[in-house]
Amino acid sequence: GCETHLIWVLGGDVGADEPVDRRIVYRRMAEGLIEGATGQRVTWDQAHPAWSRLLMTYHPRGVQSSSQWFHDDAWLDFHMIQTFKHRERVYEMVSADVARRAPVKPTVMGEPAYEGFGGHSKVTSNPYHVRRQAYQAFFAGAAGYTYGCAMSTREGEGPLFGFGPGWENLLDLPGAHQVAVALRAFLQAHAWWDLVPDQELILEGRGTGQTLKAAARAADGRELLVYYPDRTPATLCLDPFAGHRVKATWFDPRSGTTRPSGTYPASASGQFMPPAGWMDAVLVLQPRR
Repeated sequence: GCETHLIWVLGGDVGADEPVDRRIVYRRMAEGLIEGATGQRVTWDQAHPAWSRLLMTYHPRGVQSSSQWFHDDAWLDFHMIQTFKHRERVYEMVSADVARRAPVKPTVMGEPAYEGFGGHSKVTSNPYHVRRQAYQAFFAGAAGYTYGCAMSTREGEGPLFGFGPGWENLLDLPGAHQVAVALRAFLQAHAWWDLVPDQELILEGRGTGQTLKAAARAADGRELLVYYPDRTPATLCLDPFAGHRVKATWFDPRSGTTRPSGTYPASASGQFMPPAGWMDAVLVLQPRR
């Protein structure tokens, strides 16, 4: 039967054309899943209502996205990206998928760098790195983000390559809480599904790679959000608030708390920097009528 709470992930940390082109293998797998679940025989490139009965995607290796091979395929419902240890590529790769058209498909950051010691990746990510990846992904237009933790010790205590003693403690890692609780609450409070990525709103101080600031605006103009991955200033375009005073509020991704920052007169631009002592921050600008 068709279980609506399941996501069928084809592939598995592998490029669909490496070392040889195996795209037809995964396309036949998708066809087989639909036939087994619905009894309908449809081909991978055929638009058909049966495809809507299962939610399917493809898991590539880093640094890749399923969009490289299957963007036009009827079976693939949303894209999955892996950046793994390449934390500087998150915004870039999500943006590239979001820009794809005909058809438009959601994209999910499915495997960023894990919290903890990275084992063979030789990259250790702390909660700060986890937050940066998550906020950059969503502010670039991602439809989802998958949190993961690596080995908690260099001796290999799970769960990336197998669960070991004390794995339950990994559920309480700081980065897990900051993504699953603080980030989720923030996104829901600001109707993240209606946000539009807009880097042109950052006039100066945008940064690059891991320290790229990411801006998004509400489609109806009710607010502007800017994620600051470090405590450096940025000059922002305030034209969307012409004729109104601007109310500024800082959100702390580490604690999930907010701090009012006053109101500012209407002007073409303004410079803002996170509060002292904050590692990263989200600036929320709203018109004060």
